[in-house]
Amino acid sequence: MPIVYNINPELHLVVYVFRGYCTANEYFNLYHAIHQKDSRRHYGMKILMDVFNGSLDFDVEGMRIAKSIVVENKRNGHPRDRVAVLTKSSALMNVREAFVLFIGEPMELEVFHNFHDAAQWLGFTEKEEQAERFWQSVLNT
Repeated sequence: MPIVYNINPELHLVVYVFRGYCTANEYFNLYHAIHQKDSRRHYGMKILMDVFNGSLDFDVEGMRIAKSIVVENKRNGHPRDRVAVLTKSSALMNVREAFVLFIGEPMELEVFHNFHDAAQWLGFTEKEEQAERFWQSVLNT
């Protein structure tokens, strides 16, 4: 699996680390498995997706799947996750814009080039060091 993850319940943080090439289907399969099998995962969490050393291939089918998840979560009254994507690629900024337009629903999704800015946006002003240590521990898994 080109993705590893861990959850810190105290921080309400899920960290995904992408290693190598990953398809949208692989990510969504993991997303659903975590919701079904990991009791630490709940809706409305802070999500850090580290794509520094990997890639996420998001095609139109992936966008359709994402849209169905967003619509279903809204219909079921689930709070939205707040998602920060860490990447070296400026192209993902454009993908984010297209994604948000395609979804057509309010989303909390931003792309960052460094951990500090992502952590601040996720709301870790007081606990940034703790969040960074957790992220580093997932990187070293």
